[in-house]
Amino acid sequence: MSFILNALKKAENKSFEGGSVKIKKQVLVLRQQSRKNKLKYLFLLTLCLGILSIGWWLGQMQNNQLDDAATLVTTQVLANNEVVQHDDNVFFLEKKIQGDHSKKVGATRATEALDDGLLEIKNRNSEDEINPPIPVRTVEKAVFTESIPDNQKQPGLKNVGEPLQNYLDLPFSIKQQLPPLQISLHFYNSNPGRRIIRINGKILHEKDSVENGLIVQEIKSTTAVFNYNGYLFELNAPGG
Repeated sequence: MSFILNALKKAENKSFEGGSVKIKKQVLVLRQQSRKNKLKYLFLLTLCLGILSIGWWLGQMQNNQLDDAATLVTTQVLANNEVVQHDDNVFFLEKKIQGDHSKKVGATRATEALDDGLLEIKNRNSEDEINPPIPVRTVEKAVFTESIPDNQKQPGLKNVGEPLQNYLDLPFSIKQQLPPLQISLHFYNSNPGRRIIRINGKILHEKDSVENGLIVQEIKSTTAVFNYNGYLFELNAPGG
């Protein structure tokens, strides 16, 4: 009887051990499957991270290229603007230099003309101190009251005693008989001896001869009266 019980116990033990071995095998299989699944998930996660990293890197490369291109375009635009600005500055500087040079030349010429006029006035004053000038009005009366022979009168010109005619109103045939007249300096003073005028580049006073029988009869405030072989006409001064 004890033998039978021992045999049953052994059989139970063997069946229990066999069941535990099966369970252990199943547990091992499940563990292996879970490890495989973990590896799969880990691989998929690593792959996704790699793809995301590659995409981020490509995006950064593209952004850097765009930034470089934008920087290059901006640099070229700034360089072109600097070149244009430099050309404009050079152009305006040249214009300013030319304008300053023209102003200096004009001022120098005006100063020279004024110096010549003042020197001529000074010389004239020194001469007047020795030989006082004859009053102009007395001479004018003598001229206006003087009768001119008919054979010395020139047709078309105004005689002394008649209303003065402006140079611009003279007929063309009369202007052809006169030398060219260009007044570049006109200085009027209450003292007739200090009145000067520059005609065709020549400094003259009242009663001085211009050329070819043309005489400066009188220098007025805005005009100059000329005597051409006994005939009078007037010419406006610059700004008159």
